[in-house]
Amino acid sequence: MIIFPHFTRRRFLRRTEGAGRGFRTLHVLRFFLSLGIALPVYINSTYLATYSGEQAVGFLYSASSILAAAAFFFMPKILSSFGNYALAFLMIFFLALASFELATLSAPIVIFLLFIAYKTITSTISFPMDAFIEKYSADSETGKIRGSFLALSSLAFLIAPLLIGVILENGEYWKIYLLSTVFLLFSLLILFFGLRDYRDPDYDRVPARETVRRFLANQKIRTIFGASILLRSFIAFVIVYFPLFLHEHVGFAWSEISIILVVMLLPSILLTVPVGNLADKRFGEKELLLAGFVIAGTAVMMIPFLESNFVAFLLTALVAMIGVTLVEITSESYFFKHVDETDADLIGFFRNARPIAYFVVPLAASFLLIIMPLAYVFSVFGAVLIVIGVPIGLHLRDTR
Repeated sequence: MIIFPHFTRRRFLRRTEGAGRGFRTLHVLRFFLSLGIALPVYINSTYLATYSGEQAVGFLYSASSILAAAAFFFMPKILSSFGNYALAFLMIFFLALASFELATLSAPIVIFLLFIAYKTITSTISFPMDAFIEKYSADSETGKIRGSFLALSSLAFLIAPLLIGVILENGEYWKIYLLSTVFLLFSLLILFFGLRDYRDPDYDRVPARETVRRFLANQKIRTIFGASILLRSFIAFVIVYFPLFLHEHVGFAWSEISIILVVMLLPSILLTVPVGNLADKRFGEKELLLAGFVIAGTAVMMIPFLESNFVAFLLTALVAMIGVTLVEITSESYFFKHVDETDADLIGFFRNARPIAYFVVPLAASFLLIIMPLAYVFSVFGAVLIVIGVPIGLHLRDTR
């Protein structure tokens, strides 16, 4: 069964009271939660590889993605049972607990199981956060609102490699997980004091087959879901393998890698709000989506030819992220212009793009690594981004 909230117009009007305070709290919460999640993102694969080897890392990510995909289908039912506030609180609490355990334990099998649980929760935490954000969102400003939250998240992901560059020495990865725990606990306090008065709407139950029927019947949502899966697949590959490639294959120190990651993330901070506004008021999403796929795919295809040139890697990463930013904000804007807070089932379906990507991509990469060097796997993913992304973009029915 799928559950989604049902609002009357009167309840919708009442829910806007205190929206300003709620938005401020959500922005602060989004930043510190993203920072707590972002810190381990860049070192997870390298850390796991010390216990399992590069090829096995992909299978750990895929295992967590299977659980996350299943969790998204049960999430609406859990939402009905616990409420959105309690659900968010429990998820952040278990994230903090898992992060602390990853910092303090050393048994490989325990670390692998903890990582799978940790990654499952980070993949699904977007569900309660989306419900919070949708409570205060208007369709006319969806691009702007989603852009502002993505910008805050991107700022956290930019700060994280700076902290890693300063803190991480001699492979002491436990320091990163411990600092992540601190930020996650701080997020828990923000949630507790800032949103504990949140009131859930009434929830209706809808059969899962009805969700699938609604999804298949809506061409716009089908198309943007395909774009989202492709984008998330690309991001998943870069997050898992780019830091590992730079450290283990190119030979860059973490201080150098942190600079590349910081510069790479600048577009996602500087461009999200302007691009969101352009999608709302000027171009629509189609043209920006197409440009993003071509830019990101072309940039990543060049990685095998960069050798060990630091500046070349920095510029290539920057250009690729410009393309990613264009696709990410336009796909978010497009989807949420076609749903509202009553569509929790479709939102959950849409958010399954992330776990699907983290299931397929690491497996595909693990098999590709058997037949080619990691550098050329980047070229394969870049080509796929263009070959599949451009037809998806052309098939999109613009909102303008």
